[in-house]
Amino acid sequence: MAKRLKDIDSAERMFRYKALSYSGAGGVIGAVAFGYVGINPILGFAVGVAISYFTTMLLAESAASLVEKIHNPSGKSTPHRREYSRARAHQIRGEFEQAIASWELYCTEYPEDPEPYIELARLYRNELGDFENAVHWFKKARDESDIESGRALLATQEIIEVYTQKMDQPKRAIPELALLLEKWPGSPGVDVARQQLQDLRAQLARALER
Repeated sequence: MAKRLKDIDSAERMFRYKALSYSGAGGVIGAVAFGYVGINPILGFAVGVAISYFTTMLLAESAASLVEKIHNPSGKSTPHRREYSRARAHQIRGEFEQAIASWELYCTEYPEDPEPYIELARLYRNELGDFENAVHWFKKARDESDIESGRALLATQEIIEVYTQKMDQPKRAIPELALLLEKWPGSPGVDVARQQLQDLRAQLARALER
């Protein structure tokens, strides 16, 4: 069973390393300038690197902020759909530990968006066969994000499917089936869910009588 990883952002860390390496040019300029006026060039190099690095980081942060304002100028309108490209790229390459770390970080950064939770749940289910974690993240998507009704229904159906088909623990699906019938009584397949719930309750009653 794969362990849940701590939130880490390898892409951001790599960007910081690159920014620091690019700052070497600023260090050279600083060393020349300080040497020209009779100040220790080593000090000039350090100052030049620092100025270049923090300027690069500030510009990157400002650019990200500008993009967000362009997509969501009022702060109240519906934001653009996030791509989550870093996590998807790791997943496509089969780098599942890195993908998990990226998806978990996205869940932390955008707790209102159900997409990272659902993608993480499906990764655990489909790629790792870790069904407990799959259920965990489906439930977080449904119960903790700003998920719309249709996707909440789908998450519930996927939880039921994991319990009944993947884990062979249909009794654990009883509360989920009851929830589905209560919250989405007119959804497609509701008659099948109702019959499934009745059958499971009958099985449980017979087991208790023994």
